[in-house]
Amino acid sequence: MLAGLRNESTVHIVNHTTGITPIQRTFTVLAALLIASIIASPHIALSATTVDDLQTDFESAIPCQQIDGRNVWKGSIAYYIQSFVYQGDTPVATDAADAVLPEDNSAETVKEFEDACSATQPA
Repeated sequence: MLAGLRNESTVHIVNHTTGITPIQRTFTVLAALLIASIIASPHIALSATTVDDLQTDFESAIPCQQIDGRNVWKGSIAYYIQSFVYQGDTPVATDAADAVLPEDNSAETVKEFEDACSATQPA
């Protein structure tokens, strides 16, 4: 049936005129990117804290009262809370902790950690 059909394809390039020159389009895109970066920049928190910094801080952290049955520590950089590692429904590690950086959390969350740690601090 298709024996006489030749394998040819034609590409049609259509140049639609939009009334905007390529330079205007480039400036429009750059302006949009600039505006987006200005709007987003106050909402982006870049922490200079490294994993090594947090590990060192955790090693010298002071134990606090538990929160929801989880151990809590206070370091000079962050608070730390015990995390559980599960395999299915079975806990396989309970000696891990998550860092809670005050600048990355709500005031309510930070207050909960402050309260847990203030009860263990000498007056």
